[in-house]
Amino acid sequence: MGSSVKKYGKADAERLINEINSWIISCDNKAAILLAFMGVFIGVSSNIYKILRIISDMLWGKEVKLIQSIILCILMGLYFFSMILSFGGLLNVLYARSSIMIKYKKKEKLNLESPLYYGAIAKMGRAKFVNIVNNMEEDKLLEELNEQCLVLSQIAIKKYNSLNFSVCFVGIFSFLSVVMLSILNFLK
Repeated sequence: MGSSVKKYGKADAERLINEINSWIISCDNKAAILLAFMGVFIGVSSNIYKILRIISDMLWGKEVKLIQSIILCILMGLYFFSMILSFGGLLNVLYARSSIMIKYKKKEKLNLESPLYYGAIAKMGRAKFVNIVNNMEEDKLLEELNEQCLVLSQIAIKKYNSLNFSVCFVGIFSFLSVVMLSILNFLK
């Protein structure tokens, strides 16, 4: 009874590329949902200007209570800091893949003119692309597919790291929005 081990081939590499691409798309979708969520919170907490007015009143003479003004200033600072970091991280998730791909390929000395990379394909033109693809040997195609898997996995890692970073600050931002809205209701 001989057992045969299936050799990794072109179909396996294509399946892996599709799987990694689905992870990347999933990450992009999560970032877009979080951006929308933050937009809602910013809209709901658009009364923040009232807190700024209260801080201004406290600092410029209307019954200054140092503790209240310090707490509100710290909360406002944290609010804006977490908002900026959240947006920055989420925009980094949605950042164009090609720049990440080019940086990684240069670092690893990989082929920037791969016939499977859309940036290189666009530069080739139709005739050159068709000629390269039609004359590519199976081993060379598998090598190019494997290289794309490697590069796409690096893109996925960078995107998920940025997403995880952003999720922390979206949580802080959301919490501070609720706290500041509660303070507004309390000070009315």
